Amino acid sequence: MDIAFPDDAQEIDVVYGFFDALITTHFDCDQQLARVRHPGAVKVWISPRRFNFDTAVDVIRKDIQVSNSYKNLLVGYDALGRPTYLDDDPLLDMAIADRVAATSFEEQSKKAFSRS
Repeated sequence: MDIAFPDDAQEIDVVYGFFDALITTHFDCDQQLARVRHPGAVKVWISPRRFNFDTAVDVIRKDIQVSNSYKNLLVGYDALGRPTYLDDDPLLDMAIADRVAATSFEEQSKKAFSRS
């Protein structure tokens, strides 16, 4: 839903945005704030919390495989009883790219928002 008035009238004095970490990306913040057309001012608070998420592709690949968070990638077990996982799946590669991007945004949401 957008809030707009005829002839681009400025009927809303101030739009406030309060954003905590790990809930929205800076893209989401932008979109939510833009719902009100032609406000007098926009004031934003973004949590300064920082995280140390691992964005290494091999770490995220293993996490996705073990957690079955996108699909079941368990192929079987090796001679020692350790699980083996499918490695060459295009959906797995897309899931890894998505997780790396989302994690990177979450890690620095305040910095990313101020640059957008």
